[in-house]
Amino acid sequence: FDNVLFKDATYDANTSGIVIVLTSNFQSEEEMKKQLGLPIFYRIDKMIHFDEADENYLHYGVGMYGGKFMPWHMGHRFCARTASFLCDKLYLILFYGGAQEEEIIQNNMVLPKEFLTLDYRRNAMQKEAALITRNNNCHVIPLVIDVTNCKTPEGKEDWDAETPLVLINCGKLDAVFSSEPSYDDYFKRAYPEATHILIDPPRHFVPISGTACRNMTEKEAKGWM
Repeated sequence: FDNVLFKDATYDANTSGIVIVLTSNFQSEEEMKKQLGLPIFYRIDKMIHFDEADENYLHYGVGMYGGKFMPWHMGHRFCARTASFLCDKLYLILFYGGAQEEEIIQNNMVLPKEFLTLDYRRNAMQKEAALITRNNNCHVIPLVIDVTNCKTPEGKEDWDAETPLVLINCGKLDAVFSSEPSYDDYFKRAYPEATHILIDPPRHFVPISGTACRNMTEKEAKGWM
């Protein structure tokens, strides 16, 4: 679109923050240029080549994707939906409370704090879980786990203390999903039988984060939530 406001005889929509994914059978960028023409080709920001899936294509029984979701945004939605295509069952976990959450809420931010409440985040997560379950061949189970008392002696959030709470609720996990390579050591320690699957670590597909949302106005942030 030439402008973020799209209008025609039928629609009047704000397209800011929208990610449009185009799929095609073109075999190369040169073929795309020839078939689409340069004006259309140069409107496409990212090109990703996919190989044919084979019988060894990865698929897991039970997976987990969790976070603070402060606030729930399109990046979380993208990760949850991607994970759902790779699992038969996916636990979508909101880790509520804890030292990290307290620190985020106490810091100055532009976004109204109503978007960081437990009710708002839980409702957003539950709606997404229901939507994925309805449309994908994956049973998505939303969970809220209170980690308020999971602290180190220094008062920092203790992820190792949170691990048993996940295992009690989820049982054995085959895969854990995140966008953070730095979580790898923790996941190997916490869930040694599970594979850590990274989903778009550079945020190429959905270039947003909770920190960025919290520093937006309500109007700006809603384009990403």
